[in-house]
Amino acid sequence: MKNMSGAIGKQLVFRKVNGKTIACKYPNRSHVVYTEEQIGYRTLFAKASAYASSILKDPAKKAAYKRHGETSVYHSAIKDFMDAERQKKTTNQSGS
Repeated sequence: MKNMSGAIGKQLVFRKVNGKTIACKYPNRSHVVYTEEQIGYRTLFAKASAYASSILKDPAKKAAYKRHGETSVYHSAIKDFMDAERQKKTTNQSGS
């Protein structure tokens, strides 16, 4: 079991705690109630992910995309999308 991590189906999870690998029951998150803000961020991230995936699917866009340092095109596109959304939100709040 040394150096294992992750899940086996939806029954068992291996994780590290205090440097030791332990096996646990798969977490039941069906009772979790998300806030409106959490749902909003999940939706925003889903849109950012779709945008980044669309860049990767087009070889010309992928080759031309300006990366941030050593990050991947995918992660750079996620950052750009999130920054643009944050800028829109800031502009809308100051313009109200």
